[in-house]
Amino acid sequence: MSRLAHPARLRPGFFLVLLYCWFCPHVWAGDASSASGAIFHAPETVAAWQQQIEQTLEPGHTTLAIIARTGRPRSQLPDDMRYVHSAYLVYEPAVAADGEIVEQWFTYQLFRDAEDKHHSHLAVQPLAEFLAGSCEADVGVLVPVPVLQQKTLTALREHGGELRREAYHLLANPHRMQFENCNTWMLRVLFAGLYDTTDDARLTADMRAYFQPQVVELGLWYRLGGGLADVLEGEDKGPNGYQTATFTSFERFLQQQGLLEHAYTFAIPPED
Repeated sequence: MSRLAHPARLRPGFFLVLLYCWFCPHVWAGDASSASGAIFHAPETVAAWQQQIEQTLEPGHTTLAIIARTGRPRSQLPDDMRYVHSAYLVYEPAVAADGEIVEQWFTYQLFRDAEDKHHSHLAVQPLAEFLAGSCEADVGVLVPVPVLQQKTLTALREHGGELRREAYHLLANPHRMQFENCNTWMLRVLFAGLYDTTDDARLTADMRAYFQPQVVELGLWYRLGGGLADVLEGEDKGPNGYQTATFTSFERFLQQQGLLEHAYTFAIPPED
């Protein structure tokens, strides 16, 4: 059984590290939706943005949510795709530099490797870093019902590493067992918690039965810089064309199954 690194188990001083990874020697070098870890917002802007999110999510009630951003201008995305990159937002303890235990929001996510675009790694960031990497001035947040929050959090901590497929593809199809991207990995963790299984064939069958991916026009990935050769070499194509998991398809699934408690769009607060 693979377990994810938990911030509360870090030694004093590790709280100052802006990013730590698990099950992979690489550091974060940017996801497929952003420009190599680019920072788009000033620290004071991010701080006000983060405070708005934290005050709304009520840590006593919310322990896990889904958060999404886009690292590319929204003008390059189709009308029904608001965000590209998603992560689990988790409220949990961490050890500060002085040894004090503090509660903080962290994002758990999958990134494409900088050195090898066909492979991925898992990483954890403080919420502020995730927000700084948003090209647009808003992020989306989905809060599942409490029972699903807990089941997903358990699956994330106990099986998140083993549920990752190392082979990465921007257009990974959740109805197939070939590739992974940030959203399909999150979907596998969600289904592992929901259906109490880590069996790959069972998870794929359940996703085929209950989850409707978003169909993506190939032209989109030209605009994102993927290129035709990069898309076609994986041949990860379903009967409905190229399709993948997105924030929009997550929201639709949770709504249809009665598992969505709240859906938010958090825009950068106006300056005083």
